[in-house]
Amino acid sequence: MTAGSTPPGWRASPASRTSSTSPSPYKQVSREWKAENTVVRLPGGVTVGGPEVVTIAGPCSVENERQIIDAARLVKERGP
Repeated sequence: MTAGSTPPGWRASPASRTSSTSPSPYKQVSREWKAENTVVRLPGGVTVGGPEVVTIAGPCSVENERQIIDAARLVKERGP
C-alpha cells in the first residue's frame, strides 16, 4: 500500500471528501512531525524530556481509597 491510498476493505464516509493514510504509523510522535524534543518542567525543578532519566512509580491500579491514601502518605513522607 502506498501513502495516501485507501487500505483494502476501507471506504470513505459519505460525509468526508477524501480519505488517506499516513506513511508513518506514529506520525504525530515522529521526528518528521516535530524535530525538537518536548521538555516539560514540573514544580520542584523536575524536568521530563531533558537529558536526565526520570522515573515515575506508583500503583498500577487502585483497589480502594485507603490504598491510594496510604501510598500518597508514604510518598509525601519520603520527600523529593
